[in-house]
Amino acid sequence: MKFSRLLLLLLIIPGPIFAQAFLYIPESTQQGEPFPMLFSWRESTDGATLRLTDPNGRVVAATGSFPVPLPGNGWIYAGLLGIPSTAEPGTYRILLSESRRSGEVLLEKDIVVEKKQFLREDIPLTYALSELRQSDDPRKVEEALELRKIVRHFDPESFYHPGTHINPLPEHRVTSFFGDRRRYHYTDQQEASAIHNGIDLAAPIGSSVHASAAGKVVFAGNRIITGNSIVIEHLPGLFSLYYHLESVLVEPGDLVEQGRVIGTVGMTGLATGPHLHWELRASGVAVNPTTFLEHPLIDKESIIGNIDWKP
Repeated sequence: MKFSRLLLLLLIIPGPIFAQAFLYIPESTQQGEPFPMLFSWRESTDGATLRLTDPNGRVVAATGSFPVPLPGNGWIYAGLLGIPSTAEPGTYRILLSESRRSGEVLLEKDIVVEKKQFLREDIPLTYALSELRQSDDPRKVEEALELRKIVRHFDPESFYHPGTHINPLPEHRVTSFFGDRRRYHYTDQQEASAIHNGIDLAAPIGSSVHASAAGKVVFAGNRIITGNSIVIEHLPGLFSLYYHLESVLVEPGDLVEQGRVIGTVGMTGLATGPHLHWELRASGVAVNPTTFLEHPLIDKESIIGNIDWKP
């Protein structure tokens, strides 16, 4: 899916709130892709909620919105949903509700989620790694809940980096891809299935790991499964994650520039060899990291060139 495949819609909405509203979104997307949305209206807004519903009306993803200034006194509002890699292909609906209107749906549009092919991977684990993954240590649940809370946090003022990302490990070999359907083989002959939420970049232990984009460090510490880990917030609802590090060179609260060395490659936690697991989350949903290397999330020049709108 290319961010350049965008559809500009002019919607005429009755009532005193809007004279004209613009919804600027891709026509279609694929499983596991980030889904950028841009919208505007002539009146200001206190914020909006964007939801993705499946053909049965069930909400499968949701996010907030944040303002992006345009030349003059104008504003465009942006939101970034994550399309789950497990979402069934088909027609979904985007619903936009303004907070001050008590959840009333003000804009809606159907989109098509297309099927994407994901690889399948079998991973035999050593006795130690089998024990690590199979153990019922309550800390694993606590850490999972803590991470879920972190990557679902939405601060509309956390606007650090709207552009493209860089690969956090310039010299690497890709050993696993985003969305891989994994099957773990334990030493006791049992098996377990999982979905790989990032990409694995193999490199020697001690190789420098760089921040893929500017942002704020919101987690830096050790976790049972992911080992030494870092989470950076880049935009409202958008986070990058770095796992299995040998060393962590930042602390929570640090503001980092794109390209800053934040740690080094290791094999801490559940790792069969030295590598970096790099992951992107959009409002809690894991999305394809490589898409962020190719396209800016918020292309204001494209917006200005396509929307004949003045404040």
